[in-house]
Amino acid sequence: MKMRNDFVTNSSSSSYVIAYRKMPELDNETLHKYPWLKGYGELLEKTLLAEGDWSDTTKGKIAKTKEELDQLFIDRYGWGNDKSVEDVIAHDDEGMYERYEEMRKYVENGFNILFKNIDNDDDVYTIILANMAKDNENLVILEDE
Repeated sequence: MKMRNDFVTNSSSSSYVIAYRKMPELDNETLHKYPWLKGYGELLEKTLLAEGDWSDTTKGKIAKTKEELDQLFIDRYGWGNDKSVEDVIAHDDEGMYERYEEMRKYVENGFNILFKNIDNDDDVYTIILANMAKDNENLVILEDE
């Protein structure tokens, strides 16, 4: 179990980890038939990366590859001298291996992973995100803490 010995504040935000499917490359015939699809992937990312007026709702960081996931995982969950995913997992007993494996599997299956904080008072964004994820296998909230 990890114990902090330094100053700890009451957080005014929740930490989210969101897996969302990458938009596939579309051929010209498909884009001609369905022109609204052209900007759909960009629109989705703009919505997910929105910062809003609440101070603790951050843009977040996206992992699109396993290498990017590894670095963001270390940044988010690592302590002290952790230099690798294995370091983070090695000294943790709170299901860190399972967390990492779930995220890794999503990346391997064509998803991006978004690490984002949402201000506890940002009800609109929280509701939008929950509605986007409801019954949707292409956008999944992996963590909401």
